[in-house]
Amino acid sequence: MTLCGESEYKSPAFPSLTVCASSNCFVAAQTARRSVSFAVSPTGFASASFALACAHDFGVEPFAIGPGMPTRLNPLDPGPLATNWGQLDKEEQHRRQAIIFGRWLVLLRSLIGSQSIGDRKVAVGPTEEQVLKAVLVELTHTNSDSRELRPIVIPQVWQQLHSPSDELVAELRYPDRHTFLDDTRLLRDAVAQLISGSFAGIFDALGLQVKMPDWLLSIAWAKPAIMLMGIWTAVGGTNMLLYLAGISNVPPELYEAAEIDGAGRWAMFRHVTWPQLAPTTFFIVVMSAIGGLQGGFEQARVMTGGGPAESTITLGYFIYQKGFEEYQLGYASAIAWVMFLMIFALTLVNWKFGKSAFDVEV
Repeated sequence: MTLCGESEYKSPAFPSLTVCASSNCFVAAQTARRSVSFAVSPTGFASASFALACAHDFGVEPFAIGPGMPTRLNPLDPGPLATNWGQLDKEEQHRRQAIIFGRWLVLLRSLIGSQSIGDRKVAVGPTEEQVLKAVLVELTHTNSDSRELRPIVIPQVWQQLHSPSDELVAELRYPDRHTFLDDTRLLRDAVAQLISGSFAGIFDALGLQVKMPDWLLSIAWAKPAIMLMGIWTAVGGTNMLLYLAGISNVPPELYEAAEIDGAGRWAMFRHVTWPQLAPTTFFIVVMSAIGGLQGGFEQARVMTGGGPAESTITLGYFIYQKGFEEYQLGYASAIAWVMFLMIFALTLVNWKFGKSAFDVEV
């Protein structure tokens, strides 16, 4: 008894791999050693009918993956092998290109081979594989541009098959575009089913080429991500509550007097509200300076663990690492004393110059 119900495709390159699909469900995969089964709903949520279909076809329970997202999944993402592509020599580029294209062809053959056009099973033979490889090479521009390996998505593969360039037709030795379109009709329809059939909404949409920052995985973005989180927490948390409490304690008689004198909203804020909030602002500045030096432990500990490449280690988290992970308690204690002296000095500076700056009487 196999894992698959309606449809089953075995990769010639990997005989132990089985990729399954039905009209309502997408499931992968079964290997000779172990089975890994999961079900994905094309609509983004697991309805009762979808759950019954997956249970009947494959014997697995589906799980919800959220409402429809246009960039759900991209099987043609080159991954880390495309990192610093322009800095690699020709030999290394060719070696990585062979690995990436080999993986892409196995994935496309598995996905396309699971499709059926009417009663006809879609076969992915050597000819179809050559067509797919030529399409991938043209889309990534690997033969004409060695500076980068351009990311592509499955809808672009269909677009290239649907509207082939003259160079693609000539490379595959077809006499004209009409012959190419006739010979690849079944392949083109199978690829179209991956983006508009039961799999609609799972794979990336055509034209979405924007690469979002790797917020917690990039050295350049990890620290700004933690800083943004800290700023958002400080602005919308305790500091906002302190300002709300300070505003509520402003005597209403001052606003009435300013209104009688003809002051507008901006003048009332500048000459009444802000001076009355000076003690609150002074307190927030002092506490924020202290928190900035000793804070950041929770974010570094929970979000990144100090990574990547120790780029998000804060002073508080460094003390924790030395004292409670490496058990260098003397070293950690010395750092804590240095941090205390820094905070004490900064507080004295704020106390000396902040009183006059905010016109606070202490």
